Amino acid sequence: MATIPERFRPAVVIFVDEMDGVYDHFCDLCAGLNPVLWPGVGMLRSNGMFARVAPLRTTLGEAPPLLAQRGMADDGATLAQELQLAHLFARMLRAVQNEQVYQRISEAGISVPEASAQIFIVGPSTSPALRVVAQTVSDALRLNATQSTVIYLIQDVPPPSQGETLPGAAALTPAERAEQAERDWLQSLTATSGELPLVNFCFFFEEMSDRSTFYDEASVQYVMAEALFGLIATGIPSSDIFHDTIQASPLVRDPDTRVGSLAPVMIRFPRAAVTDYCAGRLAERVMDDWQERLHEQRMDQSVAEEQDQNARNAVWRVANQLADAPESVRPHTETYRKRLLDRIGRFKRHRPLKLIQPSLQFMYEWPNPLKPADSVSPPSEEFQDALDQDARSIDELYAAEEKSFEALQFKPVKIAGNSVGFSLAAREAYFRSAGSFHTWQSAADRAYARVGRRFLYELETEVDGLLLSDLDGFNVARNFTEALDTHWRWLSEHFMELRAQHESEYAAEVQHFRLLGTSPRWVAEADPPLQQARSDAFPTAAFDAHATDQTRPLLPPDDPEPSGLDLTRQEREVVHLLAGRIGWMERHIPTRGTMMGFALVACIPLSLLLYPYLQTTFSWMDQFLPLGLISHIPGVPSNLWETISLIFTALIGLCIAFLKYREWRRDMAQKDLLDFYQLCMAYRMTIREDQLRVAAVAGPLATEISQWHKQLQQMQTGVRVLRDQFRHLTDVTERDLFNGPSALRDVFIANGQVLSPQGYTLEDLNEEVDRLRLANVADECFWHHSYEDIHERLRYHLAWGSKSAIEALSRGQADALILPFMRDVINYYLTGRLVEIGYAMSGMGNNGTQLWRKALDKATLLFNPPNRLPSTLFFAGRDEDAGAIAREVIPRNAVQVHSSHAEWLFIAQVNPGGGGMFRDAHRQRVRRAPTPAYVRQPPQERSGQ
Repeated sequence: MATIPERFRPAVVIFVDEMDGVYDHFCDLCAGLNPVLWPGVGMLRSNGMFARVAPLRTTLGEAPPLLAQRGMADDGATLAQELQLAHLFARMLRAVQNEQVYQRISEAGISVPEASAQIFIVGPSTSPALRVVAQTVSDALRLNATQSTVIYLIQDVPPPSQGETLPGAAALTPAERAEQAERDWLQSLTATSGELPLVNFCFFFEEMSDRSTFYDEASVQYVMAEALFGLIATGIPSSDIFHDTIQASPLVRDPDTRVGSLAPVMIRFPRAAVTDYCAGRLAERVMDDWQERLHEQRMDQSVAEEQDQNARNAVWRVANQLADAPESVRPHTETYRKRLLDRIGRFKRHRPLKLIQPSLQFMYEWPNPLKPADSVSPPSEEFQDALDQDARSIDELYAAEEKSFEALQFKPVKIAGNSVGFSLAAREAYFRSAGSFHTWQSAADRAYARVGRRFLYELETEVDGLLLSDLDGFNVARNFTEALDTHWRWLSEHFMELRAQHESEYAAEVQHFRLLGTSPRWVAEADPPLQQARSDAFPTAAFDAHATDQTRPLLPPDDPEPSGLDLTRQEREVVHLLAGRIGWMERHIPTRGTMMGFALVACIPLSLLLYPYLQTTFSWMDQFLPLGLISHIPGVPSNLWETISLIFTALIGLCIAFLKYREWRRDMAQKDLLDFYQLCMAYRMTIREDQLRVAAVAGPLATEISQWHKQLQQMQTGVRVLRDQFRHLTDVTERDLFNGPSALRDVFIANGQVLSPQGYTLEDLNEEVDRLRLANVADECFWHHSYEDIHERLRYHLAWGSKSAIEALSRGQADALILPFMRDVINYYLTGRLVEIGYAMSGMGNNGTQLWRKALDKATLLFNPPNRLPSTLFFAGRDEDAGAIAREVIPRNAVQVHSSHAEWLFIAQVNPGGGGMFRDAHRQRVRRAPTPAYVRQPPQERSGQ
């Protein structure tokens, strides 16, 4: 009998087309694998071109995410997202072959003779994605210059719907279907031009065994999972003997030589099933104790009043965080607001404008739930990242808001041209800001989505703190959620009223600008279209009424929630009126030449008219040389020129002042038009934020709060449901263990005895675990003794776990939180005699030999060729376990693989390929297989007959 030392080789497993059964069974078996080997096993799920990571989850915990530590998310992708298979496989290959993984396995005393990973591709024979995956893997290995062994594990179980055809489609015979399936993956085993094929070998598993008995699909997938576990856990593929068994020369192009099978069987301690059963039984008893305590609890009136006040405080905290902010919080919008108020503040009849949105400053700060500060755990790295994302989302919102107003900040006095040119420039600037506005809208949606998540976190933290504080916590939390549900409705109504207030204020602002655009002083002289617009917009009675009551709002606009920056009909009318006002003022600005001509023409008559009254007044001007010279001109009356000069200078000054006044009026009209555009944009921002903050408190969060209240009202029933769920879990676990696929292949050992439904049962083993739990005096496990102490630690686990306890309870997911906790308790005692198979192998008499024979009797081969070639028997286990087996019952050609795992002994009969046995057997079965009754010819063919 040959022997092989213990060894391990990293592996990457690719499950094609959702092989859930193989994946789940493989994870259960890995509970008996040394956890130091877990980082050397990487798994992917693929549909051909794309793939995602499949984590290794066992009852002992979950393997660390290999790719998360190696820059998996540097492109923004998460481990749950699908990426290209080539990209993800290359990263997984680097992860399992990492030097740190290699050193840790070597330090554990396990040899790693080949650091290059072995690749296993697991899938159904009918999948066309098998060859695509094989080609992608081969290209990636060639690119990375990695010498890896690629092995197929193929399931050949025809689905129930095989042979069904669509109307009008040609029906395929069984032989045609078999040949098509062969072409999909057999070509990967074909060597061409003296090179190795894409896949080195294929282990084939079909529904018929070598005893001519049939297996169902679930059993076939369990056999595949056990074969996969044995190939990875024992390091058999790294041995020269295994290479000689499956190796075929590159010169042999017949793929049949690379198709064989493997018959695995195990003598093992079923750790996954035992852990689930004992954990379920312990959880069931804890739920019974919990239900009794809930039935005995009574709540004082003072506690109910205290929780009502706490709920009120929580609602007020949210109301203050989402209330309109003071002026100093959002400076870019406040600068616009102040400038707008300065412009329209000269009209004393106008009411101050309120365009203040929530500050959202609390998103920069650590959440402040109502729990005592000493009970709040420090932020985890994951939560700190979420806090940073909250702050970045608000920064994006502020930046997008400021960018939206930039287009309307140009100075109108610098724009040359007439009023039409300025109006068009303002209109273009307004609609040019549409891109920035849509960016702001997206930023606001993201920011308020994070606001809602922040509120949900804070309230969940508060309810969890009450719910899990002590045994009376459920009644306290129930009173709190009841009051919270009542006060939260007020919060939603409050923000809806605030939104209505903003709409009313906006209507008043539109009314003010309409009044500016319809002033009788200039409309009477305006063009007929403007007069008609004024008449249509303001009937005489309505105009007179608004002339006395400036704060009276208009009728509701025809489009109170405009889409984007599109103007409503009323807004377009106001823009038209304001633009017409600018045009009227432009036309009433005199030119400088006109002003000069008016001064010259009016100067002489005014001088002659005023000369008699002013000549004595200007006598003192003779003292000045320039005017004195003019006064001594022959033929000119005394002081006439002085009078003319003074009158002309005064007229010029008046004309300049009048011109500046007209230009100032024009500039104010232009600024009014820009102000109205900014008002339209600010209104849309205000209304959008009103909608978002109402959605943040009245949307899914309000539904969650109501759901919490309903669930806590029915808490006793919920605990009873949890108890029934754990009882059902134990029943299902026991049934699956002894009647499921694993019972067909494996021999179960526990506490030195054979585990069976009639002999030493799971309940007997659970009683032994309970005895050890109650007898344990270790300081770190003192709380295992009583259900009350276990319940206290369970509350702590739920409160500070990765998931909210109230959310799990409200959505019926508490069992998913409680079961891992109970598993940790049970696994503490699953050591030594309870789990090591050596106590049963080396029992009285020839117990080890009997177990060996019983296991070999179950090692049927799921491959039934007509020509049986010599096979090789591999078995892996500890020396003391193998020593309990009589040598005469072990075949001479058997190969022992040394192992340090005490919970299992793995046996595998490897059947090599060759001799045409696969293809001949497959075609022979196809020929003798009758056409199923559900295969029918298309209607047109039947009608032709």
